[in-house]
Amino acid sequence: MAVSLAPAPSRLVPSSQGAPETPDALIPLREVSRRAGVGRSTIERLERKGNFPKRIRIGRATRWSAHAIQRWIDEQIARAGRA
Repeated sequence: MAVSLAPAPSRLVPSSQGAPETPDALIPLREVSRRAGVGRSTIERLERKGNFPKRIRIGRATRWSAHAIQRWIDEQIARAGRA
């Protein structure tokens, strides 16, 4: 008897570029800092003010949604264009 090992369905997030939906990824602080171009203390300050995506705790690990970080970056770019 053959057993199918199909992957479990993942949470799919629509791409802002109209491309097919892609699974979301959870990324660590170092990657968040690199992508956003800000340091740990700035991320923590923005989080306290409610101006940054919320972190996700998985056991002792802390991660952020890659899509939420990208949306935040896109918002900052759009806001800078309006100034």
